[in-house]
Amino acid sequence: MQAHATAEPVRTDTAVGARDPLPGRYQLAATDFARCHLAGLRRDSLPGERLYDDGSHGDLAPDDGVYTLAFSATGLEGTRNFVFHMVGVTADGIGFARTRRLSRYVGVVPDPGATDQAIVLGGTMNSLQVAHIFFLPRDRLGNYLGPGFAQSFEVRSIGAQLVGAITDLENGYYRQTIRYPARGPEPAVTVLMPGTTFKDVIEFHPTPAIFKLLLRWACFIIVVILFALLLWRWRKAASTA
Repeated sequence: MQAHATAEPVRTDTAVGARDPLPGRYQLAATDFARCHLAGLRRDSLPGERLYDDGSHGDLAPDDGVYTLAFSATGLEGTRNFVFHMVGVTADGIGFARTRRLSRYVGVVPDPGATDQAIVLGGTMNSLQVAHIFFLPRDRLGNYLGPGFAQSFEVRSIGAQLVGAITDLENGYYRQTIRYPARGPEPAVTVLMPGTTFKDVIEFHPTPAIFKLLLRWACFIIVVILFALLLWRWRKAASTA
């Protein structure tokens, strides 16, 4: 028996009985191709990749009837669609052919080394320091996890109390607020993603909120001074012209 896999073909012929009905989005694509008379872009004849049953290319055991091919083009998030074609002969000499479609979604698994983090101090209340932990999950290839995964994370802390649940800022960043004794030692905070190997230990070098506010005002004042200098030079040049 021979087996191979190809990318999903886009068919343009819709003759009844020609083949099994195409899945929804592929039928839409086939209809669009037919309407635009772009039949020349059909990909039914792609040779594909051979699957192996010899203990190589990801196959675990040779000659066990399980054909395998390791697919490594998974660097980007998304759905991979495969079409498997099998051609063989039965024990009584009758030829057969089978086709099967399979889709698999490849998601982003965050990596602690590639995940950005920051801590911003808030105010104090009842001798408790409030701090906001921000983290931006991404994998080792630089792909961002994106929003919508707040429920997938878990925060554990020693020496601090969690204030509410993780907040999805809907821009890729997530925030967890904590509070701890203002005069006590720095807490230990870890962000985990259960079901994966992601375990990010937060490096506690917080930035007080007042410092950030002062930095913003300093930048604003510098911009105003530069603008005033440019305006003064322009007026001076205009008066001497």
